[in-house]
Amino acid sequence: DSYTSTGLADGDVFDSVTVTGSQTDVGESANVPSDAVIVRVIEGDQVVDVNGNYEISYVNGVLRVTEQKLTITADSASKVYDGTALTKSTYTVEGLVNGDSIQTVTVTGSQTNAGRSDNVPSGAVVVDSNGADVTDSYDLEYVNGTLEVTKKPVKLTAVSSVKVQNGTEQSIEGFT
Repeated sequence: DSYTSTGLADGDVFDSVTVTGSQTDVGESANVPSDAVIVRVIEGDQVVDVNGNYEISYVNGVLRVTEQKLTITADSASKVYDGTALTKSTYTVEGLVNGDSIQTVTVTGSQTNAGRSDNVPSGAVVVDSNGADVTDSYDLEYVNGTLEVTKKPVKLTAVSSVKVQNGTEQSIEGFT
């Protein structure tokens, strides 16, 4: 049922109640009961209208639509140091409903030298199937990714040499 009641005499029941209210977007509105009909069933199937015996008071309910949780997570990436910036502009989304989609998300982050930094999502715009902005219908949560540049391994080997002793200092320069 879309209503609750208290105070009816034993044997009396609501035959009908009109309840009107609607809420689609985030927010709230009244859910309004009216036009109640109270009856009593007597001797078999005979139904008697007993509305005249009641002073009916109607109390509105509240219809509330809250924001849908939407999580946008920036993707992570890693590479070995090569002197160029590591960036990653992609992301994942959890929580879209009703055919809504992400129109835009900004993902900023850059790591050039060996180390780690955040890859940060922001500025999401969510649209419905007609292209209308419905971002306000969502409780947005942004989760950072990580950009990591690891150290590039380098092997440095000193040049080896064999010389015959000739009474002078021996040295050789170079590496490979």
